[in-house]
Amino acid sequence: MALSRILRRREVVCITVNVLKNNGYNLAHNFENGKKYLARTFAAMNLLAFAFHTACDCLATLWQQAREAVGARARFFHDLHTITTYLPFSSWHCFIITVVTGKEPPP
Repeated sequence: MALSRILRRREVVCITVNVLKNNGYNLAHNFENGKKYLARTFAAMNLLAFAFHTACDCLATLWQQAREAVGARARFFHDLHTITTYLPFSSWHCFIITVVTGKEPPP
């Protein structure tokens, strides 16, 4: 019975990691960085980001429109990085409107 629990837990962990990796999160089975708590911190940050983005996917209308305009989640975050590198935004709302409409932000 203990072995079946261990195998089930391992299966759940592998499925979770695959879901995160397939949705654009840089999560490996272990980070192998740091001496004590760094890997746990990175994993916790990835899980927190996944939870936040999932909540936005369900609740935030502008976020949903921006995701639909760009496509895949990994592409969305790549575009987010590129756009914020070259264009200044006065607010998060202004950024999302820019992604949805494809027009430059107001000065």
